[in-house]
Amino acid sequence: MLSTSARLLSTYEMSGDGAPGWPANWSSLVPDLIVATVTGLALGLALWLFQRSVERRSQQVLATRTSRRLVQPLLLVIQRPTYVPNYQDLGLLSRKNRAALELLERSELDSWHETQPTELTNALVTCRARLRDFERDAQDVRDAVERWFRLHSAPPGVREVVTARILGAELHELEAVAGGRKNLASIQPDVAVVLGSRLVKRHFRAYRAAEGRTERSIAALLDILILEIRRRSTGRSTAGENTSRRDSKRKAIISFLTEPL
Repeated sequence: MLSTSARLLSTYEMSGDGAPGWPANWSSLVPDLIVATVTGLALGLALWLFQRSVERRSQQVLATRTSRRLVQPLLLVIQRPTYVPNYQDLGLLSRKNRAALELLERSELDSWHETQPTELTNALVTCRARLRDFERDAQDVRDAVERWFRLHSAPPGVREVVTARILGAELHELEAVAGGRKNLASIQPDVAVVLGSRLVKRHFRAYRAAEGRTERSIAALLDILILEIRRRSTGRSTAGENTSRRDSKRKAIISFLTEPL
């Protein structure tokens, strides 16, 4: 009993001014909480700003790297002329379109467009989608033609002329494929039967529509690529002029400081 009373007295030990020593003094709790909260918010804001700065830097590096690897090479591919068209490879894109699609597929275009979308990246994404659709429609019309020839017989040269017609050959080119004007005239009815079949006709129309969309998207992309190259050239020349101006000022200051009195 005495030990319990002693513990209670020690717990409520009186301070020197007569106030109890326990419970503790809570008067500094609110200021301490305010200081801790403000400090935490400041540290969190600083960390967030630093993280955002790192992310923006990474995005800029990504955009610069992708642009350098894509813009000028793609412009060279698109502007490359086609001297001898190929009217034999049905189901495949032209050499120029295949090269353009390979450049777009190998690039980091999706990440670039997601982080820094611009008119240029939008045109690149659109062009890639059009090329993909065009390739798929080319494969569909090839499969339709092959299916028709598996089910029907036709005179020699009909398949070649049908393929050339689908690929956009002109009359003189069709004559060359058929082996002459007379041969072309003799097989024209059979060619018309193949192209008029329901499945081939449907996929042929889809192929032509996809070809038109692809050509329009490439033409629009070409203008944007040219503007981008010009903008970069102007930026480099401006940077060079600024560097030359700074060098001239630096030389003038050094000459003034080193000039004997």
